[in-house]
Amino acid sequence: MKRLVGLLFTAAVFALAADQVPFVAVFTSSIPGGNLPTCTAPLVPVEGVGTGHATHLGLFTATQTHCLSLATGAFTSGHFILTGANGDAISGTHSGQLVFTSPATAAINGVFVITGGTGRFSSASGGGVATGNLDLTTQEVTDFVMRGTISRPNH
Repeated sequence: MKRLVGLLFTAAVFALAADQVPFVAVFTSSIPGGNLPTCTAPLVPVEGVGTGHATHLGLFTATQTHCLSLATGAFTSGHFILTGANGDAISGTHSGQLVFTSPATAAINGVFVITGGTGRFSSASGGGVATGNLDLTTQEVTDFVMRGTISRPNH
């Protein structure tokens, strides 16, 4: 009986892993844009909007918010929505760290968790890492890439 339970558990784990497929989203965004999140002082609310392309979603518009520590460059309590041209959307959370590379630029290093969505992505899950560059003068984010996995979209 123990072997059967172990075999069933192993099969379930492999089934869950098999439902994850590669996910890559590439986009640019501008700050400010969107709706400001509620943050506790001394954290600063940040919102951004952008456009890009993602596997399984195609062309999309992005909205994102988070709370930023100006003292450390850490950002927390982040939320994002990537909305495809047909209205299907992927949503989730993010956090990370700005690494100041010069007085006018910062590298973005973060993680994201896909928590749901709409349409084909209504029960989406997954996550991964996010990287990009922030121009502190223009407040534009460039070369932003989210790379990880997402559950297989419903068709």
